Amino acid sequence: KWIWHKEGNPAASAPVGPRYFRRSFTVVEQASVESAHVFMTADNSFDLWINGRRAGQGDNFHVAREFDLKRMLRSGLNVLAVAAENGGTDPNPAGLVGTLVVKFRDGQVLTVPTDSNWQTAQIARGKWTTDATAAGDWAAAMELGPMGMAPWGTVQQPEVEPEQYCDFGIVSTVLGE
Repeated sequence: KWIWHKEGNPAASAPVGPRYFRRSFTVVEQASVESAHVFMTADNSFDLWINGRRAGQGDNFHVAREFDLKRMLRSGLNVLAVAAENGGTDPNPAGLVGTLVVKFRDGQVLTVPTDSNWQTAQIARGKWTTDATAAGDWAAAMELGPMGMAPWGTVQQPEVEPEQYCDFGIVSTVLGE
């Protein structure tokens, strides 16, 4: 679902500026994680962190970016954190949408969607990208509606760019021969 900071109707018009989002979740045993990917976009742009480490960014709300977080996860409590920016000069629609999907070797799946379980604030203080309880005025995010809703419409997957370089191991082997 699209979410945003609680203020008016962000799908219709939200103040220009940054908003901060965070969500904690638990991974029982990091070694049992097979894969962990987050798919996310925001109107207008966002920066994503996992456990204080920058994981990626995006600046096109028509395209969901995909980030591999497997190596950034840890056993126990993990924190996803997002700084989203509603750009422009006048109030305009704003939202954040995404899902973290963690697949475990035993077939279990942990899904962490954007919803009202996320916390949001207008100002981020302290270690907001790492601490389970961040300083400042954090509140539950407002759910705006499902993926595909107006004014954003369909969010697409990014186009896969073709590999520019071949496997260097193959080149090394051929040159070695």
